[in-house]
Amino acid sequence: MKVKHIRSMIASLPLRRAMKTGGAEIKTVENIFVRIETDDGFVGWGEASAAPRMTGETVASIVAAINYLTPSLIGLDPRHPAANLALMDERMYGNASAKTALELALYDIAGQHAGKPVAEPLGEVERTRMPVLWMLATGETDADIEDGRAKIAAGFTAFKIKVGVNPVEMDIARAIAIRDAMPGVQISADANQAWTVEQAVRFVEGVGSALDFVEQPVMGHDLEGMAKVARHAAVPIGADEGLHSNADIQRHHDGRAARGGSLKMIKLGGVTRTYQASRMCGHLG
Repeated sequence: MKVKHIRSMIASLPLRRAMKTGGAEIKTVENIFVRIETDDGFVGWGEASAAPRMTGETVASIVAAINYLTPSLIGLDPRHPAANLALMDERMYGNASAKTALELALYDIAGQHAGKPVAEPLGEVERTRMPVLWMLATGETDADIEDGRAKIAAGFTAFKIKVGVNPVEMDIARAIAIRDAMPGVQISADANQAWTVEQAVRFVEGVGSALDFVEQPVMGHDLEGMAKVARHAAVPIGADEGLHSNADIQRHHDGRAARGGSLKMIKLGGVTRTYQASRMCGHLG
């Protein structure tokens, strides 16, 4: 089995409702899809999202990186993920989103050929069910509560409030009001790096223990700032934009800058590395 053809496609998908996050209002999402075909007829699909503020990659740069890597992957066996990932790393530094799309498609083919879910070649199936987290991201208290209650009725049990779009005091009041209106479910808040350290401290002190955790209150590279916020918080602080490797996870853990993190393939560089990061987080506790 050998890779015969690779093609990338762009899809711009409008959201039914704009999502307001720290630093941006998102009305559409732009995804890049990769289709890989082998010489014996298997077809695998991969996908990555463009998130310039998180990964530094744009739609154009992801497509360019895929095109750059394509000649190196033609003729390779999709069933050898470690070798294929090593080759991509050798040919191009970084570009985690592009490598994610390609590796997903290669894993898709390997799983089809083996007749097994991708989890099995990685190691083992840890779980078959998980809660889906819904974003409360209108920036308005009443609208978020209405949205959240409707989703609770539909079976959702985990929610994340997008904060950092209003003055800190307004987001404190909004978060507490949402918690009071939606008891018995997990509710967190995500600032997407929107705050200064001082603003983040005001928020975590203001919400107290009302939330289950607060995600990425300050810039991802500011571990000292994250650690200061964590010392003032009654709930765990989580990292997102600050995690791009296992080394980042270790630094956050050692610096007491975060007690958890959001693992995304487009940040870490694909299935293999995200799986490795999840195992590392499990060992760190």
